[in-house]
Amino acid sequence: MLIEGTAGSLSLEPDLLLKTTTASGTVAETVPCQKYGWQTERLTNEPPSIVSCNRDILQDLLGTGQAETTGADNLQTVRLVFAAY
Repeated sequence: MLIEGTAGSLSLEPDLLLKTTTASGTVAETVPCQKYGWQTERLTNEPPSIVSCNRDILQDLLGTGQAETTGADNLQTVRLVFAAY
């Protein structure tokens, strides 16, 4: 992933290497993800945010919490996508 802006850029490489480039130069750092026992080698870099997302959705379904996005939100997204086509 590459994000470019007026003050510089951010690059996230497949090996979780984050590069920040500004007029002063480039700084690189590895950003490790939390690992879970159920992850396979293919899912090694699966972001832990999906675990939080699924937890929120489950709590919403169980009536013990509220998911960040709702079915209505997702339906609106689908409408926008189809309108773009």
